[in-house]
Amino acid sequence: MRRGLFFVLAVALLALAGCSSGVTGEPQASPATGNLADALAVVPTAAGSAMAVDQAAMKQRWGLAEVTSATDPDSDAYGEYLHHLTGYLIAGDLALVSEIMRDDYGWNYTDVDWSVEIIAPKDPPARVYKLREDLDMSVVTTSLDEHYQRSGPDSRPVYETDLKKIDGRPPFLLGVVVLPDRHLVVDGADPSAVLAVIDGTTDGFGGTATAQNMLAAVGDAEGIIAQWGASACQNPGPELPSTTSTTGPTPGPDPELEALAAVTWNVVGVSDETHASASAGYADATSAAADAPRRTELVNTGKSQITRQPYTDILGPTTITAAGDQVRYRMDAIERPTRLVNLWAGRDAPWAFCGSG
Repeated sequence: MRRGLFFVLAVALLALAGCSSGVTGEPQASPATGNLADALAVVPTAAGSAMAVDQAAMKQRWGLAEVTSATDPDSDAYGEYLHHLTGYLIAGDLALVSEIMRDDYGWNYTDVDWSVEIIAPKDPPARVYKLREDLDMSVVTTSLDEHYQRSGPDSRPVYETDLKKIDGRPPFLLGVVVLPDRHLVVDGADPSAVLAVIDGTTDGFGGTATAQNMLAAVGDAEGIIAQWGASACQNPGPELPSTTSTTGPTPGPDPELEALAAVTWNVVGVSDETHASASAGYADATSAAADAPRRTELVNTGKSQITRQPYTDILGPTTITAAGDQVRYRMDAIERPTRLVNLWAGRDAPWAFCGSG
């Protein structure tokens, strides 16, 4: 499945022991607030996977909160913004066409406060961008009027790709829906499930105990990659038969991976360019405690299932601890945050593997 084109954002772990995974009936974490909570609030519960980014927090930490599409592109501040953004996490493809959009649309990714990319097993990807509150939304709709085929009311215009109007790579290849009163832009081939959550006709993932525990586990993250339900387990590679009639014995499942316990959800987060954290939920605290040594061994001595590079080279020194019904991972020296997205996209994240142990 296509994962999109990502640069990555890295997160520090705030260890909050005692939070439940939302599957055991134990007391849950207090409701999370903030941009990442708002981003998860528009994600359908059935999706199973999402990547959310709090760009407003990123810009604040960089000292560049005032940089927008109205900023002089030749200014030091704008140049510094682009420098910081390179190699960091981006949810969706809008950042890849920022320069074109600033010139041709009058707004761009610099105007995004938060964004989320939603990956569902059977649905095409959808993306939601929350634009800054002081952006004149008529700039957004007028620019799309000029480049797309419009339908729907002014309160929720729908834009479809019009090859006669678009020159070059369009920022929204499959069309887009704008909710001006909420400063939201929803991108995707079929965003109906996301719009139903936004309208309150179906429940969003953000209100679940699992989402609340994810946000608590990653603390002050600027961006997260989350998986839950049937998508929580990332069993790497195709399963191989134990024997074939023509070639004889072939390798079966990796016994080290088979020894791992199953996880009920997992999340990886980012607070700056070198610090990251991850957490995985288990059926109960006993399962988490038993699995922590196995995960420690996997991370410290194991290799990527895709590149065969040691996980220690990818993640840097990693501290792994059991915390209630979770196993948590703290990474304080990541060389390139994009490696976390690559692990997720390649189904190669060691905290997400599920064995039969």
